[in-house]
Amino acid sequence: MEEQFEKLAVSYAQTMEEIKFRLDVVRSELIALRERQDKNDYRKNVVSAELCYLQFRRISEVLALAILEAHRGQSGFLLKELERDYRADYLIKKVLESYPKGFPIPVRQVDAAPTGPINFNESPELFNQRIFMQVYQACGDRLHVGSLSALRRGKVKRLDSTELRRWYENYVTGLGCHLLPLNDANQMMYVVMQSAEDGKVHCRYCQVVAAQ
Repeated sequence: MEEQFEKLAVSYAQTMEEIKFRLDVVRSELIALRERQDKNDYRKNVVSAELCYLQFRRISEVLALAILEAHRGQSGFLLKELERDYRADYLIKKVLESYPKGFPIPVRQVDAAPTGPINFNESPELFNQRIFMQVYQACGDRLHVGSLSALRRGKVKRLDSTELRRWYENYVTGLGCHLLPLNDANQMMYVVMQSAEDGKVHCRYCQVVAAQ
């Protein structure tokens, strides 16, 4: 189990680094949007927003694949049926059908030494499968150009930077410190996206024990 977890931890950490990079791209574009908000540069703002939507779409797909990979060893889970698919909403739906508790759980760290017990409080309201699905499906809608008549009229889609900022906070705070349930309900991977030690993603195997 230890060797299997080490391989999974390395793979998952690499995937989370990819997500961190793309979230940094979103952050930069949101800053640009804010700096341009009082200027008559609406089309540039729309392009910045579209880049954000594209990144959230990709982030959702990367996260879905990471969750799929984490559950490849689950008994009865048909990975081969899904490993060629990229649709994040479909992948998450299929994973949760086989393993209902398989989605990352945001936590607020109370205390965690390098070894020994980790004390934390779960905060599922920060990020959950409902939010994940909403973001992924909304991005698909936002990235369409629209009808031919709208394009001929030069009609530009409405920009909603508030929505983008909310999603950014959902992902950053929700994944910043989270648990990824593994094959057994009490076996999880504890993930810190920005370690105080080196700024990298750190993953640690843990056995969850209910508070007394």
